[in-house]
Amino acid sequence: MKSHLIVHFEKSDGIHADAWTWKEKQSEEKAKIESLNYKAGMTCGRLAYKLISRGRPYNDHTRDILIEEKNGGFVGDINHSDWFLISSLSLCSVKF
Repeated sequence: MKSHLIVHFEKSDGIHADAWTWKEKQSEEKAKIESLNYKAGMTCGRLAYKLISRGRPYNDHTRDILIEEKNGGFVGDINHSDWFLISSLSLCSVKF
């Protein structure tokens, strides 16, 4: 059976190799997207923590996101509203 598989893989004209490289490309793209999402989430989280720790108004969050994006920082496409800041309050251990 082992020899039949070897012959099959050799005669398949690269179909299996193409499928393998396609799978590798998909996993690399997925890893890149996950990395970018993590980076954007950490950036938005740091901006939210800055506002919470300094006692700034919640509506400053969207302005800070815009400034960060204009300065070349990656902030992604989600978590730009005041709701992200409000939901982050429970994660912070800031004494007021």
